[in-house]
Amino acid sequence: YQRRVHGHLLTGYIGNPEVLKAVVEVLNVLKSTNSKCTYLCDPVLGDNGVLYVPEESVQIYRQKIIPSASIVTPNQFEAATLSGIVINSIPTALQASDWFHCQGVPHVVITSMELDQDTEGLTLVGSSKNTDNHFDRFTIRVSKLQGYFSGTGDLFSALLLAWMENTNSNLRKSCEMVIASLQAVLNETKSYQEKLSVETTSRERELRLIQSKEHITNPNVLLIAQNI
Repeated sequence: YQRRVHGHLLTGYIGNPEVLKAVVEVLNVLKSTNSKCTYLCDPVLGDNGVLYVPEESVQIYRQKIIPSASIVTPNQFEAATLSGIVINSIPTALQASDWFHCQGVPHVVITSMELDQDTEGLTLVGSSKNTDNHFDRFTIRVSKLQGYFSGTGDLFSALLLAWMENTNSNLRKSCEMVIASLQAVLNETKSYQEKLSVETTSRERELRLIQSKEHITNPNVLLIAQNI
């Protein structure tokens, strides 16, 4: 029997701490056969000040999961919860990013940041640290889109992992591609929902991925990352 070599691992919402512990074991096995295995961790803990998972899970993420990750994609609340830093500005977001870097994470994306001075938009903050301790830090601002959409976080993480592979781990370019695809998918989904004559059900809230295939494979980048 020859153990299969895997190059990538992606995790999202995990509500059970025991399953989270199993992820650590799986990752150790994957890295034993491929030390360059890329692990993207979306640490889904909660949002808007509310935890979705037990406190035990937060500690497992801090102590076991985050130090093993190649890329992390927390939202504003999750980054603050893990780092212990109150995030209410770009500078504090960078402080939180530095906490992740100190844990050994090369690439950090804090998503869906709401800033007090910008009520109409959401800001993404990206930070990469290479082996020479050189940082590439940037923001991408997107306008808020009214509506309810199911699966946006999962799509963001999946696309980011794919583009990081295709761009030789260029986080800035990858995020530009991901945001372009995600915005197009959301607009396609919203247009479909608006054509319905009744209130949307959970099925109609699902992202229109098949119909947006071209936007996913060949995104039209309109929002360029800004240096910090």
